Amino acid sequence: ASSAATASLAAVADEPPKWQGANRKTLAYAVLTGLIVWLIPTPAGLLEMENGQKAWQLLAIFMGTIVGIITQPLPLGAVALLGLGATMVTQTLTFKAAFSAMSSEIPWLIALA
Repeated sequence: ASSAATASLAAVADEPPKWQGANRKTLAYAVLTGLIVWLIPTPAGLLEMENGQKAWQLLAIFMGTIVGIITQPLPLGAVALLGLGATMVTQTLTFKAAFSAMSSEIPWLIALA
């Protein structure tokens, strides 16, 4: 009986650990959506505006975030924070501008609904 238990433990030890993080496939959909929109040339009408380039970049990040919220590679809050982080890493928004919406209760009510 102990040899069967030892063999069973050896078989379990040989199995690779299961991935417990984000769903890589749906996360890739979200990131690719954002990248594709980011790489599309900014429309001429937006380039004429003062912050037209940044508006296009923000649209790309927003679309990637929405795809992430829909496909749920991570919980909604984590996807939203990734999108928020992307706006700051790419310098599309300043820290103050990115977190200004956090002081309002409306986004929190929507997220918790």
